[in-house]
Amino acid sequence: MTEPDQSPPARPSIPLMIKVGTAIYAVSLVWWFVFYAQYGGVTRMLDVKILCLTETTFECTFFRDALRDSPIPAYTPYLWWAGTVAVVIGVVQVIRQRRGSNN
Repeated sequence: MTEPDQSPPARPSIPLMIKVGTAIYAVSLVWWFVFYAQYGGVTRMLDVKILCLTETTFECTFFRDALRDSPIPAYTPYLWWAGTVAVVIGVVQVIRQRRGSNN
């Protein structure tokens, strides 16, 4: 007599696009942090600098112009938004996967 398998059901793996998007977010965040920390340190004007993570405001342009001689390339939010697109694609994959497994 064999006992029924009582292990929990296998959890679906995280789609590659979510992993890729998260990695892009991490790279973008480090790039943003390193670039904007050059202007007055890490915490100075952080409330203004944080907006530069996802958009380009007048202040972001000011910081970028002030740091134009920096050895670090000027941060742009394009990489952040590429990460967002990748994560959204991954979430859509998860939704489709769950709908397919419910049928």
